[in-house]
Amino acid sequence: MCGPALVPADPKAGFRCTPVASAFAVAESCAPEGQDEDSECPKVLRSSSAVPELLEEMNQSAELTNKLELHASQAEIRYRQCLAHWSRLHRNLIEEHGAQSVDRARRYFEAEEALKAAAERIQNISHQISAA
Repeated sequence: MCGPALVPADPKAGFRCTPVASAFAVAESCAPEGQDEDSECPKVLRSSSAVPELLEEMNQSAELTNKLELHASQAEIRYRQCLAHWSRLHRNLIEEHGAQSVDRARRYFEAEEALKAAAERIQNISHQISAA
């Protein structure tokens, strides 16, 4: 009997199984008895010569995935370290100057950042106008 996924069209027909020639193939080539193997074999079994290339692609994909996961975990560690550092600095500022003063200073710095962004947009627009 062949693998459980291969079912004959006629349940009463038996299966004739022959090993696939490729050293990489672990499946068997199956066809109902008395019929030509090539006519009934699944395409996956007939294309067993593609198995080594597929395995190589899978290995390369797995290596890339591992590298990207390592990079992501390192970035997450750096992010957590920076967050902890800035949280300590924020707590120290609040202890030293009070929460109200820190909030007022924050609003000032946020307004300064917005001013810089607006100035940059204006400069880009003026360059576009002069280039036209």
